[in-house]
Amino acid sequence: MMRSRGIALGLLVVITGCAPKAVMRELPANVPTTAKVAATTRSLGPDSLSLKEIKPMPRLGAASRPTTRGATQSAERAPLEALELFAHARDAFKDSQRYTAITLLEKAIKLDPESYELRFALGQAYGGVGASNDQAIAAYESALALEPDHLDLQIELGRQYLGKKNFDKSIEHLRLAMQTAAYRRDEPLSAVAEFRLAQALEARGYTQAAIEVYQRLFDRLEHRGIPSRLTPELAYLVNQPDHVAARLGELYEKRGQFDSAMTAFEFIAERRPDMFDAQSRIVQLMLHADRGPEAAKRATELVRRFKASNESIDLLKQAYSKLGGDTAVADQLKKLHEETPGDRSILYAIVDVLSHSNRSKEAIALLEQAAQRNNYDPQSVAQLFKLYDARNDTDANARLLVNALAKRPDSIRDLAEEWGELLRFSRRNRLTLTKLQALEVGPEAQAAKLFWISRLAQLAYINREILARQSLEQSVKSTPPFAPSYRALVLDYATRADWDEAKRTSETQALIQSVRSEGDNALATELEGLILLSHGNPAGAALKFAQALKLGGKSIDLRLAHAAALRGSGDEPKAEQALWKLVSDEPNCEDAYAALFRGYIDGRQLDQAMPVLRKWLSNNPNSVNAKVVQAAVLLQARQADRAQEILVDLFEREPDNGDVLRALADFYKRVGKMDEFITKLEAERTKHPENRIAVEQLVSLYGQQKRTADAVRVLDAARKVVAGDPDLMYYVGGLYGQVDEKKTQEQILQEIVQKTPTFAPASNDLGYTWADRGENLNRAEELVRVALKEEPDNQSYLDSLGWVLYKRAKFDEARKYLDLAIAPATFPDPVVLDHLGDALYRLGDKKEAIKQWKRSQERLNQTDSEREDLKQLRLVLQQKIKQADANQAVTVAPTAVPVK
Repeated sequence: MMRSRGIALGLLVVITGCAPKAVMRELPANVPTTAKVAATTRSLGPDSLSLKEIKPMPRLGAASRPTTRGATQSAERAPLEALELFAHARDAFKDSQRYTAITLLEKAIKLDPESYELRFALGQAYGGVGASNDQAIAAYESALALEPDHLDLQIELGRQYLGKKNFDKSIEHLRLAMQTAAYRRDEPLSAVAEFRLAQALEARGYTQAAIEVYQRLFDRLEHRGIPSRLTPELAYLVNQPDHVAARLGELYEKRGQFDSAMTAFEFIAERRPDMFDAQSRIVQLMLHADRGPEAAKRATELVRRFKASNESIDLLKQAYSKLGGDTAVADQLKKLHEETPGDRSILYAIVDVLSHSNRSKEAIALLEQAAQRNNYDPQSVAQLFKLYDARNDTDANARLLVNALAKRPDSIRDLAEEWGELLRFSRRNRLTLTKLQALEVGPEAQAAKLFWISRLAQLAYINREILARQSLEQSVKSTPPFAPSYRALVLDYATRADWDEAKRTSETQALIQSVRSEGDNALATELEGLILLSHGNPAGAALKFAQALKLGGKSIDLRLAHAAALRGSGDEPKAEQALWKLVSDEPNCEDAYAALFRGYIDGRQLDQAMPVLRKWLSNNPNSVNAKVVQAAVLLQARQADRAQEILVDLFEREPDNGDVLRALADFYKRVGKMDEFITKLEAERTKHPENRIAVEQLVSLYGQQKRTADAVRVLDAARKVVAGDPDLMYYVGGLYGQVDEKKTQEQILQEIVQKTPTFAPASNDLGYTWADRGENLNRAEELVRVALKEEPDNQSYLDSLGWVLYKRAKFDEARKYLDLAIAPATFPDPVVLDHLGDALYRLGDKKEAIKQWKRSQERLNQTDSEREDLKQLRLVLQQKIKQADANQAVTVAPTAVPVK
């Protein structure tokens, strides 16, 4: 419910308007403000009583006439001084000095104690401090004793008592408001009186009476022109009658008056055809009223209108629950699909229903045909990916992504979510480099496969930069030019640290020339723009991208890069124009919506950001990203309940989606309810032990709260679930390490190595761990060499072997492998650089050792990683460099054997 701000503005009207009447008023002693009436003896329950049947009925007393002031000079002076104080109070209020205004008004009242205007203004001043308070009530009650026949006064008292949950007193004053002369004249504030009274009646349980008043207010808003500028609350009612209609509909539904409830929600549905909630309520009311076929027909239309969103499909299932269930739903959707074969959302809805009805083969066949027919459009790929995923068919999904990229080289962004899912560590049967390299695809898809191999090889936990670069270099040899590989390779060449500027320039120009020789001038010009952008020249890049667009370039990557360059060069209007054009042409491009929304938010243009979000949700009603942003906006607008509803719904639909869980974690953290989130995660983990994302979140939260025992309890259960799967055992072992359970992590590594000797990550980690501690050096070296045999160009494994040899005091051999680990790296790991520095120092090359330590320090400054080893390394490097600069002996890492 929106809290009225009419108090503050009302005070502003009073203070900036006419001066208070300098007269003293009194109420005749025999005229009460209300008359007590005996309670009714009728046996109806409170929810069935009409407004007239609620007893006692309050009665408004007559207002007194002003009395004549005394003739003394001091009596004549008092109102003038009160007037002066009032003027000062007005100025204080203008300057937002509310408490000063209160003090001045209280002084004025002492001089003119029977001025209604001063007491009413004081009530407004106090009322503005909080939702309701006793001081405001006391001031209003003293004004009431002087002049009860004021609509705004009775409204404010009703609002104050409503805020304090004194519903009977609130109802009393709001009923009195409806007896004032101003209400009888039908003044605009009459609408506010009715709104507040309906709220109070509803809160007190007088449902039927609340319906009467809401209906009266609804008729007023619908049929009468009401000026809305008097107060924000009145403006809200006039401009948002939907709220009143919704409350009216809900109360009618509560009373079982379904036809009347439908009429109320129909009003909202006609005004807001894009508002699914109102449309959904009508269908549900039809079902309550046993109008199943009519409800099903309307639900079917909503599926079409709302592009087969999850909510619309759920509603359709509800509508057909008694008319044939999922089979009837599938048949109805097939009819819709036949009527509009180009509407893919209907197709995906059919697939969803079939897959949940144990008809997954039929669903897959439909989607495979659609994917090929639609040239592997992103939505078809996403839907097909889910079906393959349900069957744990990693090879089918990897082949799907390779073929999709081959057919649509500019769809990398569209495939990013699925790609990330295939690589997720917590995933059973995740995609590994070995599996991807062995995947069989057609000749037309080889360039795309090589591109994906490059992307996988360059990930930090794989760290095979040579293989990544070689895969790209092989991919760009295909004809026609495979744009994603050229974009990645030209940026790699333009930023290679082991090349000088002349070499970088010649190699990038050779790439660009090879593209031009194939006749793709648009891509060649785009590559020139990417180089300029990487060199910090957004203005020059924007010109190149604009030229590439004129030459026929139309990829999403190009258009997003163009917008980014425009924004980077300060041309915000053109950047916005480019992004709006992109979302118009590509309604599913989430990066464009996100860039637009972020730009408006950064520029504090909320009124322009919200239409972006609405369009985003309209075009992509099932978008997790859009709903996460929507929840964040609602939370910022202090609508935490609605934000929570959206995020919890996402969690229930996708409980293993890392983005959803992170958004939910952030929400509960901001509202201070992390225990509630933990309870949800525990329930999900218990129900679905295979949900390793929930486990990961729980372990992280318990770790942050220093609840190690709880983290271990969760991990012990997860360890049992993943037993026998080396990938998942390795993943769970890493989680033990995050909560400093290093011993258990080491035990798991040993189990993996024993059961799967060729599992390279575990062999490397165990070997490195032992070497770093100076233990089991022979076995440590064996393990690391096993890992290197599997992946001979893995920089991490090369570093591990170099470190084992260092610990064994074999510094020449150690340097060889550490050099190999660093040589191909554009951005070498700071730890490897430090290891090399130590080896060089042991070999007597102090100058080169210092160079490597300083390189390590520079890399530390370039990274924002939270790795614990990097935090410790920063201090160690400072000491080494300080010792070296002072010509002191440098404290390098110890060896495990005596140095000869």
